[in-house]
Amino acid sequence: MIQKQTDNTAANATISVTDLKFRYPGTRPLVLDIPQWQVTAGAQVFLKGESGAGKSTLLNLLAGILPAAAGQVQLLNQDLAALSSRQRDRFRARHVGMVFQQFNLIPYLNVVDNIRLASHFAGQSAEATETRAQQLFHSLKLDRSLLPQRADHLSVGQQQRVAIARALINDPEILLVDEPTSALDSELRDRFIQLLLEICEQRGSTLVFVSHDMHLAAHFSRIIPLSSINRIKHSHHVS
Repeated sequence: MIQKQTDNTAANATISVTDLKFRYPGTRPLVLDIPQWQVTAGAQVFLKGESGAGKSTLLNLLAGILPAAAGQVQLLNQDLAALSSRQRDRFRARHVGMVFQQFNLIPYLNVVDNIRLASHFAGQSAEATETRAQQLFHSLKLDRSLLPQRADHLSVGQQQRVAIARALINDPEILLVDEPTSALDSELRDRFIQLLLEICEQRGSTLVFVSHDMHLAAHFSRIIPLSSINRIKHSHHVS
């Protein structure tokens, strides 16, 4: 039996999912069927599940990148389905930071331009962006000598820090992180998680981190198995 997973009351929820259903176009069956799930402001949630269980799909639904087949996704009391595609893009740029599995930095742009691009989509002024960027560089211990370097000239650890800076440049209330540690050894993975949690704690951001790596779960106080909120049991691969 699927239990309703709640990180406190609905009134305090930064993320609220109700009767969410999703299937990919075509004849494939439902990937996700989530009766209810809520995450409160400032929570740091580890969402665990095997590869192919639908974790990345859920993050894309929370970000408004994918539309739900049915049900409701609310972020900061905003129903994403009530927004146009352009409005969802602007809402996501202003309120949601994302760190992807492969970081998704633009390889031919330097560090500064990769970060500025995110602030441009959110309509932030150049002055505000510069001030915030300097604060993030300091918090993330990014050497200023790296700023003019192309993204594809950085080490994996440096790319991680740039990806976090880009995700946080607009001071989002919500941070969605999709298994960005698979290429790292255990020591670097632990450093990355500790840094991410410290930054979210400092800024009061709500964090949803998805992974199948239970070693990482030890860093989190709240661990949610995707299978405990999703009615669908997967025997085939999905994202």
